[in-house]
Amino acid sequence: MAKIPTINLELVKKTASSIEGYIKIAVYVPSTHRPKYQSTGYKILVKDWDKENQIVKRSCTDFQTINYECQKQRDTIEAVFKDALKKDKSFTEAYIVDTLKPKSVAGSFLQFYKTFLELQEKRNSSGYFKHWEMEYRRLEKFAGPNLAFEDITVNFLERYEKSLKYAPTTINTIIKRLNEVINRAIERELISPKQVAGFKLPGYKQPETKYLTLAQTEKIANLLYDGKLDSQPLLRTTAAFFLVECYGGIRFSDWSKFEVEKLIEERNFKVRATKNNQPIYLNLDKFKRLDKIIQYIAANDIKCNLTEKSANLMLKDLQVLIGIDWGLSTHDGRRTCGTLLAEMGYNTRAIALVLGISEQTAKTYIHNTKQELKHVMERFGGL
Repeated sequence: MAKIPTINLELVKKTASSIEGYIKIAVYVPSTHRPKYQSTGYKILVKDWDKENQIVKRSCTDFQTINYECQKQRDTIEAVFKDALKKDKSFTEAYIVDTLKPKSVAGSFLQFYKTFLELQEKRNSSGYFKHWEMEYRRLEKFAGPNLAFEDITVNFLERYEKSLKYAPTTINTIIKRLNEVINRAIERELISPKQVAGFKLPGYKQPETKYLTLAQTEKIANLLYDGKLDSQPLLRTTAAFFLVECYGGIRFSDWSKFEVEKLIEERNFKVRATKNNQPIYLNLDKFKRLDKIIQYIAANDIKCNLTEKSANLMLKDLQVLIGIDWGLSTHDGRRTCGTLLAEMGYNTRAIALVLGISEQTAKTYIHNTKQELKHVMERFGGL
């Protein structure tokens, strides 16, 4: 009975590498005559190759990506051979050479992008992957479905950047993601570095962090406790859980999971768990404002079924009621919590524990309080 040829992933040094010391990884078919291979487009150091398992070692940068894409190429060729076996084709030298012959890649940058997306879907959360998928659709809408590798030039990138009508920080993120795909194509020798040489990534400006003052959070609380939002149940729900976020640092994703009986333990409020599943508690005898809003939610049996989009729309109404002129969003509650804790004297480690963020990120809240103090002193002077 006929068998498909053996297909391996191996290092093949047929020609001098463009990078000294690096050797190509190829899909390799042994033969009694002349071995056949198809380059995967990746080059690595010999020391980074695990010959027995035919994979790149962890010591190599981006080993997961390279292993995924090389294995996918190997599986694609194996699938072709298996299909040929079903059709009783003869695995002649000529047939194997033709199967392994590099196929034309003209007009396939978006197809290459799709393959890259498959990898992102496997390696990242669904939320993060959706952002990548959105960037892909945005590019396809701008360039059309037939975007070729040779079309990726400085002029194209500059035109695409100008077409983006977003804040500078958002444009920076969009172009950086596209640049990541382009760099992957350059590694695979599908795009020449000369095509994009000279293109400069748009500048990134650290966005100003917005947060509420303690007095502004108390305005929201008074609207609730005085019954002024009772006739607007969606707005009341949004205001209540937003305050829990301001005083307890919970995420929006926790709003819908909020159950008092599961989160309160002997006057302690469980805000989250650490990576080793150790719970982080806030003592409600100390966090009196948090205690009061939790009691209000429990007494009125308030449940949250809002989407983030709906909550943000409600917060736009709430910002008008408390008199602020910048766009309030669900993220601002956690920023408010971190900043208010910093103003009270909490250090970066304590803030990081409450919010579930890195100490480096927590430093921004300390910075906020220093900036605020500087502005106040400049305006009012000192004693």
